[in-house]
Formats: sequence, C-alpha cells, structure tokens
Amino acid sequence: MAEVRAEFDALDRQIVALLADRLHYIDEAARIKQSRDQVRDEARMLSWKPRSSTSWKHSIASGTPPRLTQQPPGPLVQRS
Repeated sequence: MAEVRAEFDALDRQIVALLADRLHYIDEAARIKQSRDQVRDEARMLSWKPRSSTSWKHSIASGTPPRLTQQPPGPLVQRS
C-alpha cells in the first residue's frame, strides 16, 4: 500500500504543477486582454463541447471515466 500511496503523491505533484502552469497562462491572458468582454469569453466556454468529443476518445483510450473529462473545468476556463 505504501508504494501505491507514493504513486498517488507523485501524480498529485504532477497535477498541481500542471494546474500552476495553466494558472500562469491564465494570468498572462488576463494581462493581454484589454476588456472584461475579452476576459469572460462565452464563445470559449461554449467551444468546450466540440472539444469534449476528443476528450471522450482520450478518456476511453486511457481508461479514464469520460464523465471526468466531459465537463469543462469551470473555474479554470472561466478564469481564463
């Protein structure tokens, strides 16, 4: 069990590092965007649906439950 927990911990560190990278780029986008309309991009929020079919295929191929990849990561997409 200790080995499995160590793997969980390693994966969690990778996930957190990826989220930190994404947040960095969100901050960069906010710096570049000139108006609130550009910050809250409804078209980008709606564009998640077509991309979700690709996510679904990747989910199936990787063994990840598709329900985990079908919805946009709301706070992250909204923040960007």
